[in-house]
Amino acid sequence: MAFVKLYGSILDSSVWSEDPYTRILWITMLTMADAEGFVEAAVPGLARRANVPLEACEKSLSRLQAPDPYSKSPEHDGRRIEKAERGWTILNYKTYRELRTESQIGSAFRSKKYRERNSVTRHDRHAKYLSSPSVVSVSTLNVKEETAVVPHLPPPHPFDRAEGAINDEIHKLQLELGSRLARLAEHPKSDRMVPGWSKTVTAYERKDGTKVSGVSDFRMIRSIERLEKCIADADWWLAKLGPVEVSRGA
Repeated sequence: MAFVKLYGSILDSSVWSEDPYTRILWITMLTMADAEGFVEAAVPGLARRANVPLEACEKSLSRLQAPDPYSKSPEHDGRRIEKAERGWTILNYKTYRELRTESQIGSAFRSKKYRERNSVTRHDRHAKYLSSPSVVSVSTLNVKEETAVVPHLPPPHPFDRAEGAINDEIHKLQLELGSRLARLAEHPKSDRMVPGWSKTVTAYERKDGTKVSGVSDFRMIRSIERLEKCIADADWWLAKLGPVEVSRGA
């Protein structure tokens, strides 16, 4: 059964300012997309699935394929979909699918710390699995012992380990940035909430001088380099606001 993550930040995105048909079509395509963000459908079939008129579907598809200067995502000039063979591809689908909520990030961080404290690795889990009596039980299989086959699990591929390390580093930096944004929002001299500070510290300037607007949800950022820059910018703002004075009783 297909499902899609929907974050509350969609209500602040430029797509939510589109006409109702475009919004309905966008949610429909997100629901229909496979794990790679591909939506297989012809225009009439897509119109039926979205329950919108055919002409409105065609106009909405054009809108979603067009550049959006107000989009929070600078990639692809704000385009949300592109035509593909036998359907459409939702751009940035993987990025949004892999986003995690604060509770998910916290849970992953706690699990990582637990593994570090107890030295639990993937290899350990594989070894535990192989040693589990539920893996091979000759009596349960009701076969001769010499014919029992012990399943062999290969060690994690180096690519998997590298990808896991990158994701762990991204989550660590997201936690650090979130902590700094909270401190900025709680500062006595601050007049902004966390989303406002997030937009401030995540804005940046490209090498060609083009300025890119920040995002209200810092968890959308999946670049280690950009997260490190955002943390540095947040530290600069904290230093500019100054230390928090603690009042002491007489």
